[in-house]
Amino acid sequence: MKAYPYKRLALVLSLPIVFGGFLLWITSESERGGFPESPREEAIDSESSLASKRSEPSSVGGDSARSPAAVSFTDRLEAAASIADPTRRRLRQAEVLAEWIEIDFRSAFAFLEVEGFRSVSLPGIAQLIASRASLSDLVTLTNRAESPADALMAIGRHLKPVQLLEVANATHLIEPDRIPSAAGVLAGLIATQNLDSALSFAARLPVSEGGATAYAGIIDQLSATNSAQQARELFATLPQGIRSQDPVLFAYGNAVRDIDPDASIAALSSIHDGQYRTLALVAFSRKVEASSPGAAIQAIVNGLGERGFENHVPRIVRTWGTHDSAAARSYVEAATWMTEAQRKALLGVIDSTSRAREPAP
Repeated sequence: MKAYPYKRLALVLSLPIVFGGFLLWITSESERGGFPESPREEAIDSESSLASKRSEPSSVGGDSARSPAAVSFTDRLEAAASIADPTRRRLRQAEVLAEWIEIDFRSAFAFLEVEGFRSVSLPGIAQLIASRASLSDLVTLTNRAESPADALMAIGRHLKPVQLLEVANATHLIEPDRIPSAAGVLAGLIATQNLDSALSFAARLPVSEGGATAYAGIIDQLSATNSAQQARELFATLPQGIRSQDPVLFAYGNAVRDIDPDASIAALSSIHDGQYRTLALVAFSRKVEASSPGAAIQAIVNGLGERGFENHVPRIVRTWGTHDSAAARSYVEAATWMTEAQRKALLGVIDSTSRAREPAP
């Protein structure tokens, strides 16, 4: 026990030596860069390193003058948006956004959500999103996109059939006001893979809550794949309550335009919404004016009435008379919907066109 004070004294005397050695070790390790950092410091360094890697400029664009670590993806997208040439601008925006999606899909997807998913139209972006998106992501896209139909169409083209069916089965998660446009796109995309599945999807939706637009989407798809006759057969099998819906009438009218202009005009003229009907008939008239001038005249009159006759019909008849005055005259003389004053005016147009074509004496 008497030795204890000496042991304690020896311990006290040895502390400066131990402490000095510890300080020497710290100094040497720090100089070599080997001294361990705190967890917070390690996290900060790790985050800075990742930010540097994410923001490294590629071979295209003008970011090389800035420090890569200081350039965020949003900064780079803003810089890309200032490029004057539209083609170069879109390519640069797509390049930056694609890099962001590859490195950190979740933060890139959050950015897209904030901007209303407008950038899905950039080259290659829709395909990248489709390869990574979950069902929840696709529902979010439909609910938050500035244009749900356009965004869903862009990405839906790259989805597997099973993914399309999953979204179709999750319409209860989609906001009610967005279901009609989404249903039309989904039904059309599913129809490219399996018509029966598309029809089943359309049939289980209430007509006013996506059912009509779903059938319209199917008819549109059949028309796009040169199956106008199949679209006509499908339309004939639909219940009257569905056939009389504006989206279905519009889709059917466009689908059979080339194989049955009269049926097309009848369908488009039956659209209930006046503005919708007018736009549809005027668009039809412009598309068939060269190939079926008689149908173009009928459509423009059905769509615009007297105003359409005065502003458009004489021009159509004049062009028609230049190429085939006999056919133009026959049509005007046989048209039962014209007044005698209108008929006389149009025959005068045809006569003046014929005289203009006669060789000078």
